[in-house]
Amino acid sequence: MFLAISFSTGTRSSRASIGSNSIQDQSNQIKSEHPEAGSVGVSATGTVMLKQIVTGLSNPLYVTSAHDGTNRLFVVEQTGAIKVLQPGSTTPTVFLDITSEVQFGGEQGVIGLAFHPLFWSNGRFFVHYTRSLDGLNVISEFHVPAGTPNVADPTSERVLIVMAQPFTNHNGGMIEFGHDGFLYCGKGDGGSGDDPEKLAQNLGVTNGKILRINVDQANSPRPYSSPSTNPFFSRGGARPEIYAYGMRNPFRFSFDRQTGQLYCGDVGQDTWEEADIINLGGNYGWSIFEGDTCTGLYPTCSMTGLSFPFLVYQHLMGRCAILGGYVYRGTLNTLPQGTYTFGDLCTGEIFEWNGSSFSTIINSADSIHSFGEDESGEIYMSDGAGTVFQIVSPTACTFSVGTPSFSFSSAANSGSFMVTEGGGCQWSSLSNASWITVTSGGSGTSSGMLTFSVQANTSTAPRLGTISVAGTVVKITQAGAAQRYVGYVDAANCSLIGGWAADRNRLNTPIQVTLYDGASPIQTVLANGHRPDVGAFLGDNGNHGYTITIPPLLKDGKTHSLHVRFESSTFDLNNSPASITCPETPNYAGYVDVANCSTIAGWAADRNQPSVPITVTILDGSTVIGTVTANASRPDVGAFLDDSGYHGFNFTVPASLMTGTTHTVHVRFGSSATDLVNSPASLNCP
Repeated sequence: MFLAISFSTGTRSSRASIGSNSIQDQSNQIKSEHPEAGSVGVSATGTVMLKQIVTGLSNPLYVTSAHDGTNRLFVVEQTGAIKVLQPGSTTPTVFLDITSEVQFGGEQGVIGLAFHPLFWSNGRFFVHYTRSLDGLNVISEFHVPAGTPNVADPTSERVLIVMAQPFTNHNGGMIEFGHDGFLYCGKGDGGSGDDPEKLAQNLGVTNGKILRINVDQANSPRPYSSPSTNPFFSRGGARPEIYAYGMRNPFRFSFDRQTGQLYCGDVGQDTWEEADIINLGGNYGWSIFEGDTCTGLYPTCSMTGLSFPFLVYQHLMGRCAILGGYVYRGTLNTLPQGTYTFGDLCTGEIFEWNGSSFSTIINSADSIHSFGEDESGEIYMSDGAGTVFQIVSPTACTFSVGTPSFSFSSAANSGSFMVTEGGGCQWSSLSNASWITVTSGGSGTSSGMLTFSVQANTSTAPRLGTISVAGTVVKITQAGAAQRYVGYVDAANCSLIGGWAADRNRLNTPIQVTLYDGASPIQTVLANGHRPDVGAFLGDNGNHGYTITIPPLLKDGKTHSLHVRFESSTFDLNNSPASITCPETPNYAGYVDVANCSTIAGWAADRNQPSVPITVTILDGSTVIGTVTANASRPDVGAFLDDSGYHGFNFTVPASLMTGTTHTVHVRFGSSATDLVNSPASLNCP
């Protein structure tokens, strides 16, 4: 089902200039060409308004929280910094500054931020940005050092994924963790207009997609893995990271806190803007369709197999680009529960969708850059003037809670606290974790006692949850269950690591084991293979066996100290660590782009050691005439290999080949007998 809304005046025929300095500049350009855009002035429905939270920011592009019970707001500045704002403060401080690494301008810059679901204990967060080195899109992991919760370590960066970006626009941007614990990413079609390379429908690339990855389990040499439930996980030629496709520029999406459903505002091109509900494996039509209208860019306009938006609106009255927002689940009841809130870049209108129609709730006459949520589900808006606003009710409301935090053992438990209300306002509460249940007193218009229950924690990892009450977050921590680990490494060689692992306190329950190279985690697997001998020993079903195939990065001829550890603990299994030395087994890839009487050039890499430049040997027949290190920057190769791209080489043809006779020239990987693709070449140089 979709809703198409048309308006009677105004029209627009093209997107903003690619060469503008920022998203704000693009909006300004559109407004100068179409003065009717955003000319309505600041107004509201009377039930909601914009309250200024902080100003003086540099191109604020996103607002979010760490979901760690601190009530802090984090503001992404497109230029390269992330600011943190403490509760009640109007003066943000620098949380992370990577300006020197960021290419800023137009739709490029820092465009996404997501905190790990266990950020409160592991300090991990993720940033999506445009890399200054080559203009490619990068998602990197960073850490917050223990003891400095408001200052991240920029040197902790670990690049997870590098994605091709043929043009400077349509980068997408949004990254966020779903209810399944996986990281989702919105990636644009690569830019220009009309998706010239038809990337959105190409399953072999990341462009024009919603991606989903597991950042907690590596699949060497990648520092992440793709969930096996992704729709194209096992399809040859398809990117296993793809969750859904056929997107144009999914700049902002969000998960409904209550249902987990994924809502996405996909920015349109010439005529239509759209909002989609994203489902596993869905094809959302671009560039066959814009919204629900055929583009004519493909030979046919078949609707077979396509998923269509639940809402579209036209470029009339100055409207130009949708800014995806949030399904409201806040505890102040600022908006009706379950309504979807979104906006338009050019007019500054903020809309509310009730499931069958949408209406304007605020005319800000501003350039809306993005929406965001705090821990209690209240919605924020950042604009092109450097300001962050909160959508609030004009009614003065005052609330307080009697107990700001609780700490429980791993056993099932319960708690209660007083909610004091002083303004006659309706309020509600919201638990952000399935193991916390509000049992009574969860809403009202007066003071009262709220009670909740906490399920037993059968995991050894501690956990954090919150109950948001009228804009205030009550933190609830619960200890992990005590572990009685037992396990053994039966085999440790250059083919595999194998054995078994269990927790005596969790019989009949498989647990995870992690393989480390020294202090570096390599791979995590579930110990769930059937081992009758272990079952007889423990008195359970015996599903505790594991096998880890030795990854290529350990086959480098060097000695490695391998640890196998229980779950995320520091406890080694019996008979671990093991010291192994495995002969190098290169996985070569390379190509000769040019072979003439002046130069021989191309690229070469070893997929098993992507960060290590390799040597290329040039032979005249069987005679070595030179070597060169393949370490020049090749962004196209980096996008292909998902690494730094420093694999290019250029060899000047020597005088020994200038004989007027024909020479068979080989270009080979290192000292091997393996030629690069497109080698040998036959040269006859005067």
